[in-house]
Amino acid sequence: MEKSTTKSKIVTNVEKEINQVVKKIKKWTRKELQCLIDDKKKQDSKPLIVPINDRLILVGNYAIQHISNQWHMIYRYNDKELVFGNKKAAILYAICCQTSKFALSDQILQCDQDINRLDIEIQRLQQRFDISTKKGNAIHMDLYSSKQSQANARLMNKKNQLEKILDMAKYFNR
Repeated sequence: MEKSTTKSKIVTNVEKEINQVVKKIKKWTRKELQCLIDDKKKQDSKPLIVPINDRLILVGNYAIQHISNQWHMIYRYNDKELVFGNKKAAILYAICCQTSKFALSDQILQCDQDINRLDIEIQRLQQRFDISTKKGNAIHMDLYSSKQSQANARLMNKKNQLEKILDMAKYFNR
């Protein structure tokens, strides 16, 4: 019996030591990343971009995480969260904010939010069109069909505008 309790104590002590080492490594990694971010910020105005994995990217003081087909961005010094539909838009927004290009970052944010709003509107109009089709109401079918085609045209316009703004931001941030 004593052998099993002694063995058990050794195993728990080893686990405690492993947990302490892991905590020290995590603390050291965070400290080193912070030093890298601070040094990069002092060297020039361009932020350090660190891809953690395919769903999380650190851009200077911003963390961008992919959650359910959207990119959620959190600024390090506050709890305000922005939601982007386009990964490139989220990354360039963070870069523009940190390089003091606020007008360009506002344009990126506004365009991306307009695209998200139009996507939701098109989905809503499609649902209403489907309901009208089931009921056989031709007037509502025509109405929702025309509204949906107008929303699609506005969506394509906004997507083109966002691409132009992103290309402009890409060249400004070189």
